[in-house]
Amino acid sequence: MKRSESKKMIETSFQHLARKTLKKKLVQRVIDLALIPIAILLLFTRYILKIKFFRVPGGRFGHLAMNQELFLRRQQLGLIPEKGIKYIGLVPASVCNQQLVTMLKRKLTIIQFPQPRFLRTITKIMAEKSILSKWDLFVTFPYDVGYFPTFHEAKPSLSFTEEEEQEGRELLQKMNITSWFVSLHVRDSVYVSQILKRGDSRYTYRNSSIENFILAADYLTKQGAHVVRMGAKVQEKMPEQHNQKIIDYSTLYRTELGDVYLPAKCRFFLGTGSGVASIAEMFNVPTILTNMIPLSPLIPSGQVAHFPPGKNDLFIPKKIWSVEKKRHLTFKEEIAFDHNCSFDTEDYEKKGLVPIENTPEEILAVAQEMNQRLNDTWRSTGEDEELQRKFKALFKQGSNDYQFSARLGARFLRENKHLLE
Repeated sequence: MKRSESKKMIETSFQHLARKTLKKKLVQRVIDLALIPIAILLLFTRYILKIKFFRVPGGRFGHLAMNQELFLRRQQLGLIPEKGIKYIGLVPASVCNQQLVTMLKRKLTIIQFPQPRFLRTITKIMAEKSILSKWDLFVTFPYDVGYFPTFHEAKPSLSFTEEEEQEGRELLQKMNITSWFVSLHVRDSVYVSQILKRGDSRYTYRNSSIENFILAADYLTKQGAHVVRMGAKVQEKMPEQHNQKIIDYSTLYRTELGDVYLPAKCRFFLGTGSGVASIAEMFNVPTILTNMIPLSPLIPSGQVAHFPPGKNDLFIPKKIWSVEKKRHLTFKEEIAFDHNCSFDTEDYEKKGLVPIENTPEEILAVAQEMNQRLNDTWRSTGEDEELQRKFKALFKQGSNDYQFSARLGARFLRENKHLLE
């Protein structure tokens, strides 16, 4: 290709991007102008009536749970700056889990009303990308990266009524669970594909296979546990096997109360980053996140923290294979990539980066570590502590993504200490 042709292509691409950006800004300006009457009304309700409205994202389990839980924990700690303000939440009549909304209503004033798709879209724009959100008049509570201390210092906000406890016990009895149990959930494309118009194509790098968790599940049952596989909709059924203590709750026993009750009551949670994991986290249940990706929580939108929040939590990340370098990225290289991408599958494809799922043996090792820690039989070595220190030193001290207290699985870190270089 001639240099002049290449230059022309670059200029054309730049012009297309400039036009697209300008169009977006013009649309945003038109929306803001149309919302001025609503802004005036909300200014009155906030400063005269002392009422502030917020949007409750009802379509995604994790955001329905954690956005509100973080706000409630900040209220516990006196971290909400506005005193005397009454918060009123707006949520669609149809949500991903009505049981969770019912529990939230005991702590927050929440109004449910029918919201067709177009109205949900408009409400989201108003609460996140309009003059109303900029003026802090109508917002979505953030699920932000600076929330780790909040979890350490505050207690879970929600609880079950005696009737709900009884229903939960009956569910356990129905599944023949007579001892302690572990909740297991592995993210796949089915659930998100059915609730998002664009499907799951942007986030497929986050998915994993249930097959890789069977070895760990078998180990846990030999330790006396039942393992409950969760998920509202799942792509793969549990593989056929003769271990009756591994229960496919998602296809045989699922209820909306069970979706909240089981992660809240299990001895620990094992799985991948998902809305179900958020339920365990909001009840301070020890959590293992495997296949964690991205590695760094400091993302451009500042809306999602990927490390589990608890002091007793463990995680192991997906390693990233570089086709160009013919090796795995180091942790430092992976963090640098995370800070400069939008977290679409396309970002990885463009850079020739292939996320590698954790192996059954890696998942088994971190499950063994959690079980031994809870039994008080785990013993860290001096090398383990030094490797943990080196890993955390990869993050900027004092920054939001330095505050996590969860530990990287010890065996995974020992076997991959070369990635610390």
